[in-house]
Amino acid sequence: MSSSDEPERKKSRAGEGDAEDEVEQQPELPKGWEKRMSRTNNQYYYFNVYTGRSQWERPTKPADPAQAELTAVQCAHLLVKHAGSRRPSSWRSDVITRTK
Repeated sequence: MSSSDEPERKKSRAGEGDAEDEVEQQPELPKGWEKRMSRTNNQYYYFNVYTGRSQWERPTKPADPAQAELTAVQCAHLLVKHAGSRRPSSWRSDVITRTK
């Protein structure tokens, strides 16, 4: 496409419904919240990125990262056996090879 097409597209989009203008005029969401569209209700809801919970009402306060629930802990580095380990062999095998 040529660069002359770009202003026409912007011009045609600017004339689209007033709903877009209303969305742009709303204040920014507090930190830690995302606005998402419900597939079943076709309405917006608000998602707390720290807790994974959602609500229909627009949040007024920032989400608190301290309220995040730990669902998993990754500590694979603690499970790697090596020559300096207290027990460098496994009950399954005398020789341990690292796969990653």
